[in-house]
Amino acid sequence: MKKVVINIMASTGIILLVLSIVAMMYGGKAICINTIFEVTMLSTFMHLGFLVLHRFDIQNPVLEILIDISYTMAITLMAGAFFHWFQSTPIWVLILMVFAIYLVGYLIDLYRTKEEVRIINELLQNRKKDMSNE
Repeated sequence: MKKVVINIMASTGIILLVLSIVAMMYGGKAICINTIFEVTMLSTFMHLGFLVLHRFDIQNPVLEILIDISYTMAITLMAGAFFHWFQSTPIWVLILMVFAIYLVGYLIDLYRTKEEVRIINELLQNRKKDMSNE
């Protein structure tokens, strides 16, 4: 559960950073407090949905990514309609943001996985040395 909360907060931060960049490009000066809570709700629903989606053992990694992106896009567009984001942001900008945010999240996850593999390999090497010394 701790990892899910961390992922929700990380996603919220990434989304808010990307949103800030897009807002600056359009001449925006600030992000409304409501937007922060709306993005947090979006991130929460996204990660709860990912928990359900990842329970299915999808063997094809490309299909898994397509399902993740499709789910992310659908939940974001629903949140956009519910929170009236399309009044201030064109839908195509929101779609590009979803792809950018997914890419950043995917790269972070890839780095984290690579780091975990490195640590596991290091532990295995240490164990192997300890067993050969006994």
